[in-house]
Amino acid sequence: MKDDLISRKAAIDRLNAIPPGNWSKTRYTRELWNVPSVPAVPLDKLCECLSENSINIPCEACPNFSNEYCTAIGDPSKPCPKTANDWRRVITEWMEEQDAAD
Repeated sequence: MKDDLISRKAAIDRLNAIPPGNWSKTRYTRELWNVPSVPAVPLDKLCECLSENSINIPCEACPNFSNEYCTAIGDPSKPCPKTANDWRRVITEWMEEQDAAD
């Protein structure tokens, strides 16, 4: 089974539409399988792809960025982060921010 993404709201709406007295594990499972989904990109593969293509992390998410200024400018010891691990950290932080906003 491949990983896929579904809308949490769509899943809740679908389950809330089940009439009272008609609840069962089988019914819930069937309803969730019928929520439209999109294929998920595994985080590790996405991070590897971004890193392999030398995509820099946006300045606002960079540890070298402070008070609207890049502290790495002119400092070769502070290159723009773009490793797979750097991307994983930033994307994970973005996802946590999205969860907090929900």
